[in-house]
Amino acid sequence: MIEKRFVKLIAAGYVIVRHLEIDLSGTKIGRNEPCWCNSGKKYKNCHLNRSDEKRLPFDALKDGVIKNRKISKCLHPEASETECNNIISAHTIQRSRVLKEISDKENHIMAFNSFDPANKTELNVHRIGWKKASTFTAFCGHHDEVTFMPLEKKPFIGNKEQIFLIAYRAICWELFQKESVIKASPSIKENIDRGLSEDKQKMLQRIINIQSAGQAKGFEDLTKAKSEMDKALLTKCYDDYNTYEIKLEGNLEIASTGAITPSVSLSGKTLQALHNLQAVVQWIAFGIDISEDKHPSIVFLWSKNNLASQKFMDEIELLDDQKLTEYLIQFFFAYCENTYFSIAWWSSLSDLQKKHITQLMMNTNPYYYFPKYNYDLSLSPWSVISRIKK
Repeated sequence: MIEKRFVKLIAAGYVIVRHLEIDLSGTKIGRNEPCWCNSGKKYKNCHLNRSDEKRLPFDALKDGVIKNRKISKCLHPEASETECNNIISAHTIQRSRVLKEISDKENHIMAFNSFDPANKTELNVHRIGWKKASTFTAFCGHHDEVTFMPLEKKPFIGNKEQIFLIAYRAICWELFQKESVIKASPSIKENIDRGLSEDKQKMLQRIINIQSAGQAKGFEDLTKAKSEMDKALLTKCYDDYNTYEIKLEGNLEIASTGAITPSVSLSGKTLQALHNLQAVVQWIAFGIDISEDKHPSIVFLWSKNNLASQKFMDEIELLDDQKLTEYLIQFFFAYCENTYFSIAWWSSLSDLQKKHITQLMMNTNPYYYFPKYNYDLSLSPWSVISRIKK
């Protein structure tokens, strides 16, 4: 599955070019001068005559992204090229308990496909084998086993170590995806504006350069966050982090994990400016697991130094139990493409419910286009047993 963040880069370009009528042609550039797009190439080897080239279809751009985004390396803090030569497809969501729980008799679960910007109303779900879902090539077999043993080999009891490991894996996944985006961006930059007028080329390249700066800053901030978590991982000291566990009654039908950078609270208060390239962006990691007695737990973890994260969580804590369970379902779909769900649950939803979830998924930037939650749709299969802060 191509992630929502990649779709955003490609689809944004496809949508934007339909509305550009701005003259950005500027001064003529010599053939041997650096291209105006900041690619580092000479103009003659880059954008000269690009307007005469054939426009690439969306699928071709997407295939280029998939081809160029591949990364395979171990993210463990003690990783080495000599010892970590067995990189595996590690799961970001616990496999034998969580993904297995939401799979059908044929071991399939559901996820969203990326959409075609030529038909923006279409975003479809598809079946995927639970063993292939939610994987990334970011750990060697040895470090994946020893790092996440308290999650994989022991029952989930919601202790701080287990919650930390869920969050740590989520941060690693986000960092891995950020690096994948950065690696794939040149493919988009070189191909998305083929066949367009020079004005539209310049506008698109300007937008891509802004996005690239944001991606680089996000990667830098996540690298710092992971470095701090690496220390806690190695020392097994988690005192610098707050956790919030929501223990639930009901079938585990949806699973999700990731990390967000909260910019706006539920009440609409600005928490941090994500476009400020000078500030360190604050984050919250989240995930899900299930106890031996089949009670799902949704967990959050954030640094005690992150005031924006704390304020975001403060307002979540104020939600009553009914609104909280509805919010959690919609939060997953609004913010995280790394979300999977059971075929039975999806089949049980009405057309109105499915439409609402699809609209949440289609929002490619929930940080600036705040999701519209509907607490009256009865999407959640859960009721709250307890809320535990540590």
